[in-house]
Amino acid sequence: MFIDKAVVFLAVLLLFPLGSFSQTNAVARGQYSALGQDASWTDSWTLSLDSKGNYEVTTAVGKKPQEGSLGQTVQQTFGFDRKWQPLAFRVRLGKQPRQIALDCTFSDTLADCQSDFNGTQSNAKLSIERPYCFMPNEFYGLDFAWFLAGIGNQVLKASVSSVDVPLVWLDEDDTDKNKIKLTIPEKQTVRVIGTEKIAILGHEVQARKLQTSDNFKLWISQSGLLVAFAVSENGEDADLH
Repeated sequence: MFIDKAVVFLAVLLLFPLGSFSQTNAVARGQYSALGQDASWTDSWTLSLDSKGNYEVTTAVGKKPQEGSLGQTVQQTFGFDRKWQPLAFRVRLGKQPRQIALDCTFSDTLADCQSDFNGTQSNAKLSIERPYCFMPNEFYGLDFAWFLAGIGNQVLKASVSSVDVPLVWLDEDDTDKNKIKLTIPEKQTVRVIGTEKIAILGHEVQARKLQTSDNFKLWISQSGLLVAFAVSENGEDADLH
């Protein structure tokens, strides 16, 4: 996984009435901020329910929430079921005619991705059982908060204290860089540390704490939302209060 290890991200959950949205199925929106060095930006997200009653989260990296519109040239959408198990990931980079598009779906036994890079369409599938972690190449714009929420909730559903999670890696095809393939280059060990209280917006939240072998620490609420995560370096948390 790739992230600046001098930064800690804190998810700030802000709920707004439905009248604040142009989408009739939107139920919440919020933002989270980087704490530590280079803490000059925020990301925003909009949470909706799809026609099947599953969750859909659209994020705008590096922007504060705007009324009714995300207005981004880089847009990511994460799909989850009602227990926050990952169902889909979609990303759009740039604008037509040079837009890059990626659409992936995840089930208990299959990862399936379709791409359109520079006008070349391709498809890649990989048979694999949950829990697994999908990683879209070295995509530095990846929204880590919602990405990690999917990993953490898969591990919690497994009801074990520690599990090795395969990393499903999206990469360029060997013969054509505009086509994709899926591989499993490594695994991440994820441990469930326990339950503790953390402060969010001045309120204490009971959260389950997990830690990966990459030194990510996750705090997930009882309802399944990732409320905070941190990165440790040299055995110490990169944290700023």
